[in-house]
Amino acid sequence: MNIQFAVVDPKMCQEKGVTTIAGVVTMDRDLPDFSAHQIIIDPVVEGGLVRLIDLKTTLAVREVDDGSWGAYRPSPLSELTFNEVLTRQVFSIPKLNIPAGEIALVKTPLPETPEGQYSYALFGFVKGTDHDLQLLSNRVFQAQLQEPGPLDHYAMHTGLSNDTGIEAKHKLGNHILQIMHQPLWGFGETKYGMTSLMTVNEYDKYRRNRQHLIDHGKNGPEVVGRVDSEYVRYLRTFTKLGGDLLPWQSKDQIKRVEELSSQAIRTIADDEFSPAP
Repeated sequence: MNIQFAVVDPKMCQEKGVTTIAGVVTMDRDLPDFSAHQIIIDPVVEGGLVRLIDLKTTLAVREVDDGSWGAYRPSPLSELTFNEVLTRQVFSIPKLNIPAGEIALVKTPLPETPEGQYSYALFGFVKGTDHDLQLLSNRVFQAQLQEPGPLDHYAMHTGLSNDTGIEAKHKLGNHILQIMHQPLWGFGETKYGMTSLMTVNEYDKYRRNRQHLIDHGKNGPEVVGRVDSEYVRYLRTFTKLGGDLLPWQSKDQIKRVEELSSQAIRTIADDEFSPAP
């Protein structure tokens, strides 16, 4: 199992001693979306001794319907963005004297994942002293975790992490998982950022609706609501120029998307102000 993670600077979070953690994992096991795991980072050595413990449950089963919502029922976790999932009271943070927390793993098509391996986005909360969390923040750490042995009843994956030297700074005013969008992630030479913080199924639904907008100028059957005609025009122009939005993008791909987006806007403006024939 390979893991990369970054801890958001605790000064950016409202609750003292608690912050968010994000990253990616590759492994040879096929897990359900939102599988829950405890993460423990012992800062006794540089980067920390990392322990990942399988909880054999998912966050979704913790959402208990107590009837207090009345006729309204909240959307299931699978339909939410990762930022929205963080607002649900489904994470349970262990009480330890070292940085520890709980994370969710969600399948994601991380580029360059070896054949036979599965890749996951990682996000959740960690708790610790401000000093310990500060030592772990603003950088990407990486570790190769050893699989638990046959007598390990705690299903604990363990390994030493190292500082990759990649900066992962959260920008004030952005959403709390903004670092996942930055091209910091991946175990090969090229690093990638996650375009949309959602499950594979939700991203596929977005792609289908995007194509329906281009073809028909309105949302497809899976999406409720009307869409602005100017957005449809932009989307068609952007796509015609060769633009696309992949689930993960490298720094060069992000730059290319930005260039094509600006070109699409200029093209639309030129068409509007061009004299009629």
